Amino acid sequence: MRGTTSLAFIFILVASLISVSCEHQAVDNTPSSIESSEFLKLDADFKHQEHDKIIEKDYEVIRNLQSNTGGSSSSTSTHVNIFQKLKESLGLAIVGFLLICCAPVFIWKNEGRYVNELKKIDFCKNEAIAVDSGSSSEGNNGQLVYFVGNLSVGEETLDFGPDKLNTFIPLPRAILLKRTCYIYQKMETSQQSTNKDFVGGGETRTVTYNVVEDWFPQPGPAQLPHLPNEINNPGIWDSLVSGTGQSGRAAITSPDGLPPQFMTMLGMSDDPPNGFVICNATKVGEFGISRDVIVGNPREFLSELVPVPEDYLPERVAGCDGLRKNGNILQTFDGTVPQNGDCKVVYEYVKDGFECSFIVQQTSKYTPIDVENGGLTSKYGIDKCHVVDSSSFGQCDSDLGFIWLVRKGRHSKDTMIDMAKEEQSQMMKILRIICVAALVGGWVMLFSPFTTALQVLPILGSLGYFAVVLVGVIVGGTCFCTIATIAYVRYRPLIAFALLALAGIIWGIVAWRLDVASSTGGGK
Repeated sequence: MRGTTSLAFIFILVASLISVSCEHQAVDNTPSSIESSEFLKLDADFKHQEHDKIIEKDYEVIRNLQSNTGGSSSSTSTHVNIFQKLKESLGLAIVGFLLICCAPVFIWKNEGRYVNELKKIDFCKNEAIAVDSGSSSEGNNGQLVYFVGNLSVGEETLDFGPDKLNTFIPLPRAILLKRTCYIYQKMETSQQSTNKDFVGGGETRTVTYNVVEDWFPQPGPAQLPHLPNEINNPGIWDSLVSGTGQSGRAAITSPDGLPPQFMTMLGMSDDPPNGFVICNATKVGEFGISRDVIVGNPREFLSELVPVPEDYLPERVAGCDGLRKNGNILQTFDGTVPQNGDCKVVYEYVKDGFECSFIVQQTSKYTPIDVENGGLTSKYGIDKCHVVDSSSFGQCDSDLGFIWLVRKGRHSKDTMIDMAKEEQSQMMKILRIICVAALVGGWVMLFSPFTTALQVLPILGSLGYFAVVLVGVIVGGTCFCTIATIAYVRYRPLIAFALLALAGIIWGIVAWRLDVASSTGGGK
């Protein structure tokens, strides 16, 4: 009886819900057809407006991307299976082995270099004598001297000589004069992405090539290799090169025999159509400052570069059609929006009058311009000092090389010594980090065939790579500590033996206390 009553109650409840649903549908259908059509029309108009806004925003984004990348791109995809990756990993293993063999040598050399630099700096501290830049004596020739003063070129002027891109009139009070030419060109940029297979260890590598159009110090390829539809216009670049007559000037050589690319990186390239000239009459008091001093210390001198005033630039250049003056530069375009192939020439110079501090070796020589003019405006010259340490441990003498300290601004001798030591300390730490990274990377690369083989299954590949990295960190760190300790014994024997003695005393105390504690515990 109770079951029948329950079924009847459920049946009545379901029927009630059905009737309510039907009434709700009837209410929803009560609006007239006119109101419904107006509502749908308004809704459609709203959606259409929003769609137009979205399309407009998307078009704006695409247009911005095209303006930044040149509007052209290309992608290439290559699938690499596990066997090809194993072949590549063998090459990585060879590179890793070479890193493991070479990194310890660099660690040893770095520790020795740092000690030698500190010795040379201490030599400057102990041997340099303070002199007045305007009244030194010939008795100090060959000695290490310290002086401070303003750089000056006197009444001398500076230009690029027989050169179509020369300044309109020679520039006064110029220590150095620099001309840099740029051309607006298209260049390729590449981005690589990798999509690994879930099983099997293979992967798909996709390389996307885009175009970047910007100012560059030399023309790009006539046709981009991966984007053949992108063409570069050379503009008047050949005319700029042919218009720079540099035969009458001595070439700028990089310090210590470094390659010419070093000069380009520092902004001191004189390869046509660029130009870089230095005033031979630069001096501080009675000391002549040669071009070797300026080129060898670019941080102190190139930081003062300022644009050449427009009054010293020519309005137009013969043989370079379209090149005209616009403020402090020469350019082939109007306004601020260049086109492909447009060129511009930027003139900069370093004005005299700022202070510099020197710890250098005093020499007796005159600058070339003084000899030509028969004047003696620079009574002394300066050069690097050759340092020999006769107290080197394990050797009769040690050739530490050459040193000079040149710093912009007015600094005391002790301040210059502290600055030089801090710079060497920072350099030593950076090189140590690079050596440790090379060691760890070498060990990881050495086991790359093992990690590649484990990539057949994704979980094993990740675990194997983590294990190899962990081993590389432990073994690389241990190798670095061992070599650094041996280098300390070789280059800093007193400090090394003192640290070893201190470590031995600490370990002895620890062992003694542990033995006492164990004896006391055993007695109880």
